[in-house]
Amino acid sequence: MPIPSETKEEWTVFAGVGHTLHYPTGWEVRLHQTQGGVWNGVTYQFIRMDELETSAQIDVLEVMDMTAGTAVMEAELAYWEQPGKYHNHLVETVTVQEHHAWWIHTTKPLKAMELAGTLWVDSSERVYRFRLHCRPDKCAESERQLRQMLSTLQVTDVDWQRAPGPPPVSPNNDRPGQAGIVPSSPQVVSYDRNAAYAYAATWWNTQNNSDGCYLRHNGSTLDCTYHSSDYGVDGAHFVNRAVAAGGRPF
Repeated sequence: MPIPSETKEEWTVFAGVGHTLHYPTGWEVRLHQTQGGVWNGVTYQFIRMDELETSAQIDVLEVMDMTAGTAVMEAELAYWEQPGKYHNHLVETVTVQEHHAWWIHTTKPLKAMELAGTLWVDSSERVYRFRLHCRPDKCAESERQLRQMLSTLQVTDVDWQRAPGPPPVSPNNDRPGQAGIVPSSPQVVSYDRNAAYAYAATWWNTQNNSDGCYLRHNGSTLDCTYHSSDYGVDGAHFVNRAVAAGGRPF
């Protein structure tokens, strides 16, 4: 869904580590620190505010390591493509700027800021993942704008100087994922991938974590107890717990 040239000129250009795209007026971008280890990538977030609350959010993961990125992408696609198991989701094959892509989206009614869809893009040079969360009344417009943003996606040379944190490293020629740098500190920490994997394999399909907390957010605070208008952010909590199990603090 390309955008008119006059509209594109009004949109802001965002330059990631290895790509550029335009995003519309009314959205703001937040940069996150680089993800080292197996991801060898960067995360970004596009936020649209409606008065004092978030009405839509696009979480972007840009993976430089094609081997790791492709493996994770294929695992997620295989999970959702299992026949007859997940009737509330569809997986559609699409193209983004002539790149192969897959749109995983829900067919059930959404609650406030639930995950509406995930788009994986294989550019043959790196892998991108876009996750759209939105309020039900803003989902149609937000999905349309996401598609228009993707029509401006251009894969570029990798420039780690555009990253919000230091580039991932593998000291002493270790394989990616065996050791990494905590972005806020130059201290190298050891990391046990098997322990992180064991945690993820144990808890991946539950409404819980090993600490017994399903984490929720109400726009200002995080809480393990549900209150009216809260929305779940347990996915991030689950990842933090898995990373901590591997020995990396969070």
